[in-house]
Amino acid sequence: MTAKEYLMQIHRLDEDIKANKRRVIELENSIGNVKAVNYSGDKISGSGDPDTMAAQVARLVDLEAEINSETVQLQEKKKKIIGEIRNLEDTRYVVLLTMRYVDCCRWEKIAVDMNLTLRRVYQIHGRALNAFKMLDVC
Repeated sequence: MTAKEYLMQIHRLDEDIKANKRRVIELENSIGNVKAVNYSGDKISGSGDPDTMAAQVARLVDLEAEINSETVQLQEKKKKIIGEIRNLEDTRYVVLLTMRYVDCCRWEKIAVDMNLTLRRVYQIHGRALNAFKMLDVC
């Protein structure tokens, strides 16, 4: 695994959590839109609707448990990676890698916040990744 791939784990976990939260909203809306069942009509034998409210609620509960688990993983991963980044000697590397991989900032914001050109940010980023790789944590 490259240094960049290692650092990107935070972003991937964060995106997974966001996607699951969107699924929760969709399920909640789906459950909220369930129509009342009319029991006054003729009874029809058969297997019934496999996508019952109970099944949707069960999926919702499972998804929320998954989000909780991923959130714990994300916090642990962030704590670990922040500690590893802070082991770098050059503070510019620490600031840049933290902004990019922990805070998920865009390149333009990093350049403005660090008062650098975009090209210079890319150069420092390459050097920072090399320095991080030398820490031998990934």
